[in-house]
Amino acid sequence: SFQQLVDHGQLEDAIRLMRRLKDSVPAGAMPSLLPAVQRMASADRLRALAKALQVGEAPHEEARRLFLALQPADIPALLDFLEEVSVPETQRFYVAILAEIGTPALADVAERFRRGIYEMQLLLAPLLGRMGGSEAAEVLAAGLQGADPTLRRELVKALGMVRDRGGCDALFEVAIGDEDESCRILALRGLQNTMPAGAQAQLIERIHSSGVGDEETELLFAALGRIGDDSVIPFLTSRLKPSWIPGRWKAIEARRAAAALAQLGGPMAVETLAHFAQSRRTELAEICNRAMLRVGRTGN
Repeated sequence: SFQQLVDHGQLEDAIRLMRRLKDSVPAGAMPSLLPAVQRMASADRLRALAKALQVGEAPHEEARRLFLALQPADIPALLDFLEEVSVPETQRFYVAILAEIGTPALADVAERFRRGIYEMQLLLAPLLGRMGGSEAAEVLAAGLQGADPTLRRELVKALGMVRDRGGCDALFEVAIGDEDESCRILALRGLQNTMPAGAQAQLIERIHSSGVGDEETELLFAALGRIGDDSVIPFLTSRLKPSWIPGRWKAIEARRAAAALAQLGGPMAVETLAHFAQSRRTELAEICNRAMLRVGRTGN
């Protein structure tokens, strides 16, 4: 009956049938029913629905509710359909359902990503990032090895979504040493507060490096303010101190240092800003006064 309903597009009736099965079957009968549910949720049995979705003949909302009613038994079928379809809208539809299923789909998604089919990896990387957790972080970090620039950028963005120590460490390595500037910038944007030992010194070393552009430098200072402590204040102070040597003092570096101090907050950072806010150099005083206003707004 279920097969006939799906094949003829009667999805509401199919959903009701599935819900009746789940709600009405006695617990003792469930072990006997599970093989039947597995068959009902297989790619072969749902192929007619997948074809209707691909050509726009099936309503997405009804199909979504049907797939959710069948989960987790239909997770392999959802991944099969995602791998087969080429229509972006339908791809997004399957990805959204897998994201809604969440953790129960993680192992299957990770296994499918490891198969190494490039187009699937591009689709599954953001999904793994949304799912999060140590397994997702491990899969994404491992995928960086040998990936082309397009996939690497997707992996880095996904790692920025994972709130996991392993993911943060992998992201930091990209931020500090990746050859691709766009990957470094994406990694810096995604950095969280949890950083590996020695991160502050590495950020400062990177700021001193040659070939670092303005956007990357801006993000390095921001990361230093986000994850740093009072030990970075001497470095930031050195960027604020006026110099009588023409061209030595740079307003843009002073602004970045002041913003990082505002992000740090704390008595020493605020005291440093207050000191330079009294500078006779008008531009420096204005920069530090504006940064002190930021301290008040962020509640540091």
